[in-house]
Amino acid sequence: MLTSPTRTLGSLIEDWRMNKTDDMVERDGKNWWWCPKHVLPGKYDGLYVTHKPEDHEDWLKRKEERRAKFSKDKTSNDKSAAKTDNGNKNLVLTDNLRAALLTRCDLTGAQADALIKDAQNDVDF
Repeated sequence: MLTSPTRTLGSLIEDWRMNKTDDMVERDGKNWWWCPKHVLPGKYDGLYVTHKPEDHEDWLKRKEERRAKFSKDKTSNDKSAAKTDNGNKNLVLTDNLRAALLTRCDLTGAQADALIKDAQNDVDF
């Protein structure tokens, strides 16, 4: 479990996901496939992910569609948040951060939520 909000985003990926032991592993009731197309130079050359390597392009397309939809939603949310109190702006910021962690950092929803919760416990918004 994530415990420190000061960790760099590259270190949020659990070590086991960065070290290939087999083409597919089962962990916590989920199947994880080794995908060599996930690379962070100096950190990992391949990564265990929840899509099969042959489905990487479809996964990437869905990811980009989510990002485009989020960007569109973000524009309307930013305009409405500017007219509301600070509490609602924080909700928009949290949603934006969660989306970025999911799409840019290959985090699971649970990992992103845990990181955000840890950060919120350490900072008064």
